[in-house]
Amino acid sequence: MADQVFISYVHEDKTLAHRVRDGLEAHSIPCWIASRNVKTGTDWSASIMDAVDQCQVMLFILSRNSNSASKEVLRDRMNSIT
Repeated sequence: MADQVFISYVHEDKTLAHRVRDGLEAHSIPCWIASRNVKTGTDWSASIMDAVDQCQVMLFILSRNSNSASKEVLRDRMNSIT
Protein backbone atom coordinates (compact mmCIF):
# COMPACT_ATOMS: atom_id res chain seq x y z
CA MET A 1 0.00 0.00 0.00
CA ALA A 2 2.84 2.45 0.72
CA ASP A 3 3.49 3.02 -2.96
CA GLN A 4 -0.13 3.68 -3.81
CA VAL A 5 -1.91 6.96 -4.48
CA PHE A 6 -4.94 7.40 -2.23
CA ILE A 7 -7.72 9.05 -4.24
CA SER A 8 -10.24 11.01 -2.20
CA TYR A 9 -13.49 12.10 -3.83
CA VAL A 10 -17.19 12.54 -3.20
CA HIS A 11 -19.77 10.23 -4.73
CA GLU A 12 -20.88 12.89 -7.21
CA ASP A 13 -17.34 12.93 -8.66
CA LYS A 14 -16.99 9.15 -8.91
CA THR A 15 -16.76 9.12 -12.71
CA LEU A 16 -13.96 11.69 -12.69
CA ALA A 17 -12.13 9.88 -9.87
CA HIS A 18 -12.26 6.62 -11.82
CA ARG A 19 -10.93 8.33 -14.95
CA VAL A 20 -8.03 9.75 -12.91
CA ARG A 21 -7.36 6.32 -11.39
CA ASP A 22 -7.46 4.67 -14.82
CA GLY A 23 -5.03 7.24 -16.19
CA LEU A 24 -2.57 6.79 -13.34
CA GLU A 25 -2.77 3.01 -13.45
CA ALA A 26 -2.25 3.07 -17.23
CA HIS A 27 1.14 4.56 -16.36
CA SER A 28 1.84 1.84 -13.76
CA ILE A 29 1.01 4.06 -10.80
CA PRO A 30 -1.03 1.96 -8.37
CA CYS A 31 -4.01 3.62 -6.74
CA TRP A 32 -6.25 3.01 -3.76
CA ILE A 33 -9.85 4.10 -4.29
CA ALA A 34 -12.64 3.29 -1.86
CA SER A 35 -15.18 2.15 -4.45
CA ARG A 36 -12.82 -0.66 -5.43
CA ASN A 37 -10.63 -1.28 -2.39
CA VAL A 38 -13.03 -1.27 0.55
CA LYS A 39 -14.08 -4.88 0.90
CA THR A 40 -17.72 -5.83 1.36
CA GLY A 41 -18.57 -6.31 5.00
CA THR A 42 -15.70 -4.24 6.35
CA ASP A 43 -15.99 -0.95 8.19
CA TRP A 44 -15.89 1.77 5.50
CA SER A 45 -14.39 4.47 7.74
CA ALA A 46 -11.79 2.17 9.27
CA SER A 47 -10.72 0.94 5.82
CA ILE A 48 -10.27 4.50 4.61
CA MET A 49 -8.36 5.54 7.73
CA ASP A 50 -6.01 2.56 7.34
CA ALA A 51 -5.42 3.44 3.69
CA VAL A 52 -4.73 7.10 4.54
CA ASP A 53 -2.24 6.02 7.19
CA GLN A 54 -0.39 3.76 4.77
CA CYS A 55 -0.28 5.79 1.56
CA GLN A 56 2.54 8.11 0.59
CA VAL A 57 0.55 10.26 -1.82
CA MET A 58 -2.98 11.61 -1.47
CA LEU A 59 -4.86 13.00 -4.40
CA PHE A 60 -7.98 15.02 -3.63
CA ILE A 61 -10.59 15.47 -6.32
CA LEU A 62 -11.72 18.98 -5.43
CA SER A 63 -14.87 20.30 -7.02
CA ARG A 64 -17.97 22.26 -6.12
CA ASN A 65 -19.39 18.99 -4.87
CA SER A 66 -16.51 18.24 -2.53
CA ASN A 67 -16.06 21.79 -1.31
CA SER A 68 -19.67 22.26 -0.35
CA ALA A 69 -20.92 18.96 0.93
CA SER A 70 -18.40 16.35 1.94
CA LYS A 71 -17.48 15.63 5.53
CA GLU A 72 -15.45 12.64 4.30
CA VAL A 73 -13.19 14.73 2.07
CA LEU A 74 -12.68 17.19 4.92
CA ARG A 75 -11.83 14.28 7.23
CA ASP A 76 -9.33 12.93 4.66
CA ARG A 77 -7.72 16.38 4.40
CA MET A 78 -7.41 16.67 8.17
CA ASN A 79 -6.01 13.16 8.54
CA SER A 80 -3.38 13.86 5.90
CA ILE A 81 -2.10 16.76 7.99
CA THR A 82 -1.69 14.82 11.22
